[in-house]
Amino acid sequence: MLPFQVTEGWTEGANRRITWRRIAGAAGLLFALAGRAGAQQVVSGTVTDAATRRPLDNAVLAIQGTRVRTTTDEQGQFRFTVPSGHVTVVVTRVGYQPVTATMQAGSTNVTVAMSAAAVSLDEVIVTGTPGAQQARALGNAVDKLQLATVAELAAAPSLTSLISGQAPGVRFMSVGGEIGTGGNTRIRGVRSLSQAATPLVYVDGVRVNNSDAEPGVAFRGVNKPSRMNDLNPQEIESVEIIKGPAAATLYGTEASNGVIQIITKKGRQGRPTVNLRVRQGAAWLPDPFHLFPPTYYKNSAGEIVEFNVLENDCLEYGNCSWFTTGHAQSYGSEMRGGSEAVQYYFSADWDRDEGAVPYNWKNKLSGRANLTYVPTEDLTVDFSLGGIRSRAQSGSTQQPLSTAIIWSCPAPGCERGSGFPNAIDGPFRGYIAYLPEIYEEDVEGFENLDRTIFSVAAKHDPWPWLNHRLTVGGDFGMTKTSNLWRASGRIGSILPSGRREVWHVRSTFVNLDYGATGTVEPIANLSLATSAGVQFYRKAREDASARADVLPVKALETLSSGSIQTATEEIIENKTLGAYAQEQVSWKDRIFLTGALRRLVGRDRRALLRRQSPVQHAQAPGGLGEGRAAARRVRRAPHLRGLGRARRGSDADAVGHRERQPETRGRTGARARAGCRSPQ
Repeated sequence: MLPFQVTEGWTEGANRRITWRRIAGAAGLLFALAGRAGAQQVVSGTVTDAATRRPLDNAVLAIQGTRVRTTTDEQGQFRFTVPSGHVTVVVTRVGYQPVTATMQAGSTNVTVAMSAAAVSLDEVIVTGTPGAQQARALGNAVDKLQLATVAELAAAPSLTSLISGQAPGVRFMSVGGEIGTGGNTRIRGVRSLSQAATPLVYVDGVRVNNSDAEPGVAFRGVNKPSRMNDLNPQEIESVEIIKGPAAATLYGTEASNGVIQIITKKGRQGRPTVNLRVRQGAAWLPDPFHLFPPTYYKNSAGEIVEFNVLENDCLEYGNCSWFTTGHAQSYGSEMRGGSEAVQYYFSADWDRDEGAVPYNWKNKLSGRANLTYVPTEDLTVDFSLGGIRSRAQSGSTQQPLSTAIIWSCPAPGCERGSGFPNAIDGPFRGYIAYLPEIYEEDVEGFENLDRTIFSVAAKHDPWPWLNHRLTVGGDFGMTKTSNLWRASGRIGSILPSGRREVWHVRSTFVNLDYGATGTVEPIANLSLATSAGVQFYRKAREDASARADVLPVKALETLSSGSIQTATEEIIENKTLGAYAQEQVSWKDRIFLTGALRRLVGRDRRALLRRQSPVQHAQAPGGLGEGRAAARRVRRAPHLRGLGRARRGSDADAVGHRERQPETRGRTGARARAGCRSPQ
């Protein structure tokens, strides 16, 4: 029994020792947690305008000497965790002078008043720089527009109309008031006779489609849509515009026309906030009977007679409602909020805009999701995703209705009883070759757009003197346009036998951008910032179009029903890889000297062109017809590997170097002739 008793006593003592160790460990953990809780406390308060006492949103508060920072919400309130004791906080906001305040840990009712700045030299610019820089350090003109504030004061139907007039030297030239059309974008005019004059457009650091007039058949001529207007103004926080070729080092020679950087809204630390917005409006022509200038003709007596085609059409034929009042409406919502580690922003909008004629309208559905993830104090990851889907009916597929009014009563005149087709009592009722009812009943043009833009950006500050970033993203769009002239055979149609056209354009933009900046101060008041980076850019466009003429009857509206069919296909691709280096010298944060170099590392440009000749079918059912057999030409441009040396620093678009060679028949006169039956 003794061994058993000894063993039992030893086990009981060991259990007691283990129990006391557990109690001591738990007590130590509680004391450690209590000490940590005592070391970290919360500070909250409000940032206001010193003159108006109005709360200021989007103000940045940073603890001096650390990487802890936060931003104010819509009510100007902030909240973040600070070490125990007193901390020094630097408060900054665009358009206001920086404020340095001392805050006591645990304070919950801190008020920081900021005074407006006459000249904002401390605002941070991200366009045209390897990293974020203050405006005072830039030697080129950069305009920063706070579009979120402007949109709250006055709603705008499109992004270009919202930016227009906000920055000197930036012009968005609209061609008219038709719903869905765009216009030309110019910064300080035109700089080249051969290259495009449109500035580059970036969204959250990713290059996107900046076409002012994308190929299509729904909108004609200068009335083509602008791809910049696809973006929803309600999703944009600010816009930065670089004027002149100063950004060519970072963006290539295509940036000589300027750069427009669009920065979308991001999440903010704080409780979730939800905003609902509703927009209502109208579009109409004031007194259209007297809005357009009258036309004149000389009658048989030699007298000059004034003629108003709209009044005559209304009084004699009862056609008084060619123009209507279009209803503009928009409904949307957004939500933003987050914690210190994750901030989010979500938005969705639906727009319906109608023009001054019933066959001109546009529906658009847009949405955005932006996430910011801060896993550590030295790493920030931003994710941005935006989608647009729209459908528009053009009012200028044939010609704008205004042209039929302005060009009324053509020579030799429209005198009543003259026997001319354009006479007042003739079949055209004084109009030129097309009538207003044809626009509404027999002619139509549509544009359908699906577009997705995304970006992922990572910013890392491993040491106080070094920071680097990586941005990856793309813009993927599909535009489908079509038009139709029904085979009505009516007077007043320029294509009474009918025509059907479709044009599909798929555009792809892929970006990869890496940059690093190291900053050192070898002596007092002297700062050296060395930056280097690599960029890859791919642009591709695929066009496929088809046309069918001479439709058998009005009810048939497909391409296969046309007697004469034509199809073309075109593929263009451009890949560019470039590297840059920049050195900036700063003296007392007042004098700055910047030098930079850019080299085109590699380029691959290909143009694949396919074209199919028209094929004509016989008109009579079951008969034989004569036409040309399909001729296909395929031409592939060589890889221009030496172009980087021959045209150093040139990032010109491959489209500008594409050539179309006319088809030749050859000396043997080989022109294929084939008979084919018309479709039954």
